[in-house]
Amino acid sequence: MNAEDRLHRAGVDGELDGRAVLEHDAASEATELARRCSLIEELDLQGLPLLRRDYVTLVVATVLIPIVLIIVGNLK
Repeated sequence: MNAEDRLHRAGVDGELDGRAVLEHDAASEATELARRCSLIEELDLQGLPLLRRDYVTLVVATVLIPIVLIIVGNLK
């Protein structure tokens, strides 16, 4: 939903009132972002650490396979 839709739903027609609504949305988004950032820092919410096989899979999928595809593509 863009800013105009928010203003329309709030019934705001004036420019000054529109700024107030937009500032309120920005403030609520900023507090939501701060809350989410603080949740990231909690170790209990981090999940399982990556294993060696996870890193190997990541390298194969993102580095080795594209290199092979580029080489095969250039052979023709």
